[in-house]
Amino acid sequence: MIRTIRLAAVSAVAALLLAACGELPQGPAGRVIDKDTEYQVATKTSDYFLTVRTPEGEEDEFEVSSDDYDRCYRGSAYPGCTKRTDRG
Repeated sequence: MIRTIRLAAVSAVAALLLAACGELPQGPAGRVIDKDTEYQVATKTSDYFLTVRTPEGEEDEFEVSSDDYDRCYRGSAYPGCTKRTDRG
């Protein structure tokens, strides 16, 4: 329970800092293997995450915009999928 609260607090602070900076940093190139969202009760917003497997076989989860989340589906190549115009 405490871990969940800490994670939510850290996520909220990170989201505010990133929002103040503008764009989210781009994640590493790879194949999208998972997608996840986290609803922030305090701000009533959602954070969007993609997990990619890099060519080296590493898995990396990172936050993306809602548009990039909608454009990139499991199995697509990131960051190329963020340029898609037929989705999102």
